[in-house]
Amino acid sequence: MSQSFKYRKFLESKWFLMVTMTTILYFLSLPYLYFGIDIFLMITAGAIFNIGFNSLFLLYAGSFNRKRIDLTKGGFGNTQGTSATQFLIIIPLMLFPMLLFWVFEKYLGHNFGFIAIAAVGVICLLLKKNAMNFIEKKYIKDKYAMINAFGKEA
Repeated sequence: MSQSFKYRKFLESKWFLMVTMTTILYFLSLPYLYFGIDIFLMITAGAIFNIGFNSLFLLYAGSFNRKRIDLTKGGFGNTQGTSATQFLIIIPLMLFPMLLFWVFEKYLGHNFGFIAIAAVGVICLLLKKNAMNFIEKKYIKDKYAMINAFGKEA
């Protein structure tokens, strides 16, 4: 919070890390082609959705984190910083693409479900600049509330 770099650079680096890991994991999923093209189309649509929608959604959701983490404690099995908020974030991340797929698959067919999920990811990628501006403003607005929360003993 007190470093001399801009929030935008911080947010872009977190976004880039999420996109890089998703891309690496996508390429590691290539052997799933053995199980059929439908499975691989599902993985591809999911990767595009994760890069476009989920990465931006997680950056936004991170602005609500108010839990202190003691960096001197070990990392294995450490649940510091975990609250109900983190579990509530999982709900839209999982249910939104499932609902989207179900609606399009029910009325237009299986492949349209995959196309709809991938399309949301592409649309979010196209709107990334606007979304990052919004997220950056949220982090700047809540900066002092986050610092205050992190400074309190658990």
